[in-house]
Amino acid sequence: FLVTVIANGSRGVSRVVIPNSVEIIGERCFDGCRSLNEVVFEEGSNLTRIDGRAFSFSGLESIRIPSKVEIIGESCFYGCEDLHEVIFEGGFNLREIGPAIFEGCSNLKRITVYSGMNELGFEALRNRGVRVIAETTENRQ
Repeated sequence: FLVTVIANGSRGVSRVVIPNSVEIIGERCFDGCRSLNEVVFEEGSNLTRIDGRAFSFSGLESIRIPSKVEIIGESCFYGCEDLHEVIFEGGFNLREIGPAIFEGCSNLKRITVYSGMNELGFEALRNRGVRVIAETTENRQ
C-alpha cells in the first residue's frame, strides 16, 4: 500500500500510526503538518520507501525508521526544526539516501543506527553538529 498526500499541511494532526501494510510514504505526504510531532510505525512494518519531502516542515520531534526501509527521498525531513533524534532500527536495509534529508533540522543532535547498517549509509548520515551513534543490538535500549 501507498500512503499519499492525505495530511499535507493539515493542522491538528499530532500523531499518526502507520499500519504495517504500508510500503511507501508518498512525496510530501505530511509536508507542512506543523502539529504532527509523533509518527509510530506498527510492529512488523513493511515500509520500504519514504519519498522526498514526506515529512518536511512537520513538527516531528523524533522518529524511528523501520528496518525494512531501503530508500529515503530528497529533503525528506527538510525544515523539521523540532526534530532532535532519529533512530534507524536494526536489520538495516538502507541503500539510497537522497540529498539534504536533514537540511534545516537545526535541533537534530543525535542519529542512532543499529547493527547491519552499511558504511555508505552511515557516512551519508553524517552532518556537522550531529552525533552519530553506532550501536549493536547488545547495547540497544
